[in-house]
Amino acid sequence: ITWANAEGIEVTVRKDPEKLITTPASADVILFDKIDAWTVRDVADVATLSTSLILNEGLAPPDTRLSIRGLGAYIGHPTVAQLLDGINFSSEALSFVGGSTLADYPFSDIERVEVIKGPQTVFYGPSAFAGAVQYVTQNPSATFQGSVRVEVGGDGHRDLQGTLSGP
Repeated sequence: ITWANAEGIEVTVRKDPEKLITTPASADVILFDKIDAWTVRDVADVATLSTSLILNEGLAPPDTRLSIRGLGAYIGHPTVAQLLDGINFSSEALSFVGGSTLADYPFSDIERVEVIKGPQTVFYGPSAFAGAVQYVTQNPSATFQGSVRVEVGGDGHRDLQGTLSGP
């Protein structure tokens, strides 16, 4: 994001919609056009684009953890909350004790991703001590529309995602 176009960006990192340029919280925002253009598919891709989000991958999915500004949970509860439209779906909210199992939410209908640096425990609970990653979905469209994304890669990788929206 350049400062020239940051004026019109609205974020919900503090629960209520506000302009990114005037919010007192430190946040990174990845908008829909960049998610699509840069083929952002998961939180690992978000971590490569954010200035402070780090994805620490372990040997198994339950051993994969997020950290912001170096504050991560290496043993115990996660310190970075993951939210979908303000609802916490990080492992602490899903009652997984220990590791930080990441829910695999498809990025087919994401309007923007907000990475807010912490602590944010007042807004998002104890799992947001280091910060939070919020996925904001697109609102329903006024007319019926849809999209399909097909991805084919090596080693038999195939992925098919689709969306449908309407009034």
